[in-house]
Amino acid sequence: MAKVKVTREQKKLLKAIKKNPHDPAPLCELGWMYFEQHHYSEAKSYFSQAIELQNHSPAVADATYGLALIEMEQKQYIYMMEISKKMPVNEKV
Repeated sequence: MAKVKVTREQKKLLKAIKKNPHDPAPLCELGWMYFEQHHYSEAKSYFSQAIELQNHSPAVADATYGLALIEMEQKQYIYMMEISKKMPVNEKV
């Protein structure tokens, strides 16, 4: 797995998380940043942390949605890999 490059915005969010670890908003925002970069394991981690806070914030609902999208994205990838294995070698996409 490739190393994930942390942007300036992500560093700011990490500082906000360190300052107030019970706020799900920066956790969720960081999850979306990693999601957009297709770093799904990192995104999943931050979304999960936001959900574990069990806060009634809209960020928790947003994090739950993010996890659902990751699951859909990964299952689609798995499905395409399964189809690819069934195709003759000269027909693979």
